[in-house]
Amino acid sequence: HKQLSLSENRAFLFGDGFFESMRWSPDRTCRLWPFHWDRVQRTIKALQFPWPVQFREAEFQRLICDFIEAGALHDWRIKIIFWRQGPGKYAPETNRMAFLLTVEPCLTPWIQRIGEIGVAKTMAVTRHPFSWVKSTSALPYVMAGIERINRELDDLILPDPDGYLVEGSYTCLFWSKGGQLFLTDKTLGGLDSCMRRFLENYWISI
Repeated sequence: HKQLSLSENRAFLFGDGFFESMRWSPDRTCRLWPFHWDRVQRTIKALQFPWPVQFREAEFQRLICDFIEAGALHDWRIKIIFWRQGPGKYAPETNRMAFLLTVEPCLTPWIQRIGEIGVAKTMAVTRHPFSWVKSTSALPYVMAGIERINRELDDLILPDPDGYLVEGSYTCLFWSKGGQLFLTDKTLGGLDSCMRRFLENYWISI
């Protein structure tokens, strides 16, 4: 609840931050929690953010649960934005972390039918060492969302610069053929999808 100055919010100034969004059930559980927690910890390590020692997994889950209204009949969308807080230009002068947790009702069903789909014309997914991070520097996905709305599509498939399809603008891209699950090549770039990791884990375990 502490007020933090935007003049030292490095996510606002430089995109020096990342976010995690997840769906929680009315009983205050998250089906994909292990994948979300793992992605947060890998991102923290990759971006060299400090992580408070008191925020072990169980404590962080309890923190989220404290913000979820008891007795609701709908799911909840939890979004947590993490950023480096402090002065500096491109290179930070300190390495302090701050985060903002938001909770809002999630009324969309778990399984949705996506009808009208197109391939992006205005942007492509490029690969770099941090392309898998759900960075606050998410301008390509913002522009993809605008193109999707302008073209009146349910989703937009994002290609790499060579035209290989990588992911949806807000979905994981996969398909089934002959009883086998196929996913796009990770070397093409794209976000580190928790749904993709769930599908990989599920298909391996059966």
